[in-house]
Amino acid sequence: MNEKVTVSAKISRELLKEAKERKVDISATIRKSLEETINQKKLDELMLLMQEIQPWLKKVGKDGWVSSIRENRDSR
Repeated sequence: MNEKVTVSAKISRELLKEAKERKVDISATIRKSLEETINQKKLDELMLLMQEIQPWLKKVGKDGWVSSIRENRDSR
């Protein structure tokens, strides 16, 4: 089960007032923004990893990958 925790943030009274006037669901907004930020960070990390391994992947080449996949498949 996913245990929930409470987080807090300090915002200006004016911002809170505007959010209430416009019936903004603050919890949902924070949750969605945090999820999007985390997903973007994960993508950034993957892109960095891909850049780091790209030279190695190029050395192996397409034929090397195809051969490796076939060997793996045939060994099952």
